[in-house]
Amino acid sequence: MAWTITPPGVLLVGFPLAVFYTAYRTMVRSLREGDRLRELIVENASDGIFVAAPDCSIVSWNPAMERITGLSADEVVGKSWRDVLSPANGNGDGMVRQSASPCQPPAEAWFAPMTRKDGTSAWILCSSNIIAGREGRTKAIVIVVHDVTAEREAEQLKADFVATISHELRTPLTPLKGFLSSLIEGTIDDGSDARREYYRIMLRQANRLERLVTELLEVSRIESNSGLGTTYPVDLSSPLVEQIRTFAEEHPARSIELEAPERPVLVDADPSRIGLVSSNLIANALKYSPADKPVRVNLSVEDHRATVSIRDEGPGIPPSEHERIFDRFYQIENHLTRPSGGVGLGLYICRRLVEGMGGRLWVDSKPGQGSTFSFSLPLADVNALTNILG
Repeated sequence: MAWTITPPGVLLVGFPLAVFYTAYRTMVRSLREGDRLRELIVENASDGIFVAAPDCSIVSWNPAMERITGLSADEVVGKSWRDVLSPANGNGDGMVRQSASPCQPPAEAWFAPMTRKDGTSAWILCSSNIIAGREGRTKAIVIVVHDVTAEREAEQLKADFVATISHELRTPLTPLKGFLSSLIEGTIDDGSDARREYYRIMLRQANRLERLVTELLEVSRIESNSGLGTTYPVDLSSPLVEQIRTFAEEHPARSIELEAPERPVLVDADPSRIGLVSSNLIANALKYSPADKPVRVNLSVEDHRATVSIRDEGPGIPPSEHERIFDRFYQIENHLTRPSGGVGLGLYICRRLVEGMGGRLWVDSKPGQGSTFSFSLPLADVNALTNILG
């Protein structure tokens, strides 16, 4: 056998070495596979993860961190993580409060503001883990970052909503109580012009309260998926005329012009919801237009759809806000576009109701050039209606 010609000791030593070498290669391969697996986990994590050296310099930066901050790994590696994650014009003190050293993060998770690459603000929730060497010294710091901006904004919206609702409820109640007290005490003569004016103001404030309560109820119905009533063929001009008459009585000095076809324009809709949508849009147009400018309402038919457009001569809306104004509770933070109150629900409700009836709602506007809010609905199937009616 071949063993007999093997030099002395080679078989005895070579075989264990071969086994050891094979085991070593297997171990190295396993370690490499483990390292690669960890890299894949970090690269595909939904939360941001980065590693920093003891001197605060960033060593690695995963794709989620790029998404959260807008900064690529090439832009941040080697820089201090305190500076990268600090808010604008800040020094990152909020990132390291309760720290044992300037570069060591807090032992517990912490919230902090930060500024993204594009200049927008964000809130992040951070947690850290320190990797220590044999002597107990810090070798690296691993920090996990979760973007909580949406949650913080939602909390702020709720707080603002509660404050706004309180204000909007008190505003009409104050004059109502005052005028009622004057009428009860008899300080105003019966039949006087002042008395009639008091009644008109009270009616406007009562209508304002009614609209607010209606909006809140509609939001509740929409959120519970019960916001749309029964639909049937409706002449779209009828609820428009009704709403225009109501506003003309409330605002006799204002001009509201309607342009519509003489023939009926039938759509499958819930007339009460159409009334609510048109009421909100006309009210907004009156609110934002100068008192000496008319509000124009147009009803047209094209491509099997009916479109209602309500035009105001107000300050206009920036293109960046065209979609956001339809968000729940959203209001443009601009004194020019908010001359009076509101809770930021009207346009949200309008869009949801129109979409629930198979239509769409949008705005065309530029700053300084007024706004046109339009909604379209599919025409009713007249042939089907004729068959039903015989």
